[in-house]
Amino acid sequence: MLTSLEIKTPLVVSSPFELSNASILSDPLQILNIDGLGPVDASILSTPYATLDGETYVGSSVGKRNITLTLGLNPYWTEYSSSSDLRQLAYQYFMPKNEVTLIFTSTNLPQCEISGYVESVTPNIFSVNPELQVSIICPFPHFQDVEFTVVSGDVTVRPTLTTTTIPYIGTVPTGIIIDIRRAYANNAESPLQVINTTNKTEIFCYYNFSE
Repeated sequence: MLTSLEIKTPLVVSSPFELSNASILSDPLQILNIDGLGPVDASILSTPYATLDGETYVGSSVGKRNITLTLGLNPYWTEYSSSSDLRQLAYQYFMPKNEVTLIFTSTNLPQCEISGYVESVTPNIFSVNPELQVSIICPFPHFQDVEFTVVSGDVTVRPTLTTTTIPYIGTVPTGIIIDIRRAYANNAESPLQVINTTNKTEIFCYYNFSE
């Protein structure tokens, strides 16, 4: 379950918004709803056969993500005396074209973040309960862990081999950064084998450890 949302821009950083009923009445800007957090639809590319029924699969990709925030304005319990003051506060975080980073904290997953650009900010000025609809377009659609995961292990040359397993709880392919440090001062050259155990793909890298 989501518990809080922090908003970062190049100029300002918000205090985390608590996503709970207990704190919603005391927040000047209330996160009433968040849309666009589920998996983004994939685009499946296929080519029809010339003389057969059906089509052949060519490839697939996931496009941009659109996150929509519904913000409630609550001037009654804060130093802000009007909804207009709160709209100006919201505009500090959300102005069209501005870059924004959303950091989500939940009870069952690591803290993750996603960056995008504000597409639109639509106020409902004349409503009894004033609101703001904020649309954010995220060109890279996947959420990323805020902290890097560091896994340490030993690497030895043949005939003695060692194996280090890197656990991964994500749901989409990710990259890795390999940092190899020499344990003794002599020249050596040997292969490093990286295997993705999910689909059994292998990457062979050759490193020269000489100065």
